[in-house]
Amino acid sequence: MAGSTFVWVALLVWLLGGLAGYYYLYRHGHPHPVWLLGGLVLGPFSLLVFIDRVERTSHVIVDRPASDTSGTKVVVGLDGSPGSGEALEVARRLVEGRPCCLVLCEVVDYDTEDDPSGEGVAAATQRLEDLAAGMPGQPVSVEVVAGRPAQALAEVAEQQDADLLVVGTRGRGLSRTVLGSVAEGVLKASRRPVLVVHRNG
Repeated sequence: MAGSTFVWVALLVWLLGGLAGYYYLYRHGHPHPVWLLGGLVLGPFSLLVFIDRVERTSHVIVDRPASDTSGTKVVVGLDGSPGSGEALEVARRLVEGRPCCLVLCEVVDYDTEDDPSGEGVAAATQRLEDLAAGMPGQPVSVEVVAGRPAQALAEVAEQQDADLLVVGTRGRGLSRTVLGSVAEGVLKASRRPVLVVHRNG
């Protein structure tokens, strides 16, 4: 009886250790399910292995600057969601009639960057280019960055010497639950002014 209990406890500790390892990677830009399998196989040792896998900084994969980058510079974080679309609309209204360059930025995780097919990066690039094409006469730069979303957006805003960083979210409050992890993370990480646009409805 005691031996059976020990086996079940050991198995539970092993699985929880593996889940903790996967959660660590997930939070650091490696969400691919294969890491979950690896975590369950390695158990508590997964943390020791995964720590070496984590990349500490974001980096630009696609950089297509506007022909004119003078004037006010506004970075807009996008991900294809309705919330980020509303953030872009607000940014456009803010700069309407002013000399300004919009920097459209989408962050992909490191696993997407490492994908040999390149489909994820290509899809992100196409989404941004389609949005840029819909703004004739407005100088627009396009950047696809690999990293953790909040950290990466803050770093892009810093590298671009942006006057404003605009991100979208859902809800109407400023609580941790309503604001959302990315928008909240941007507010904490960015040294540039941040505008959080709440999605209507």
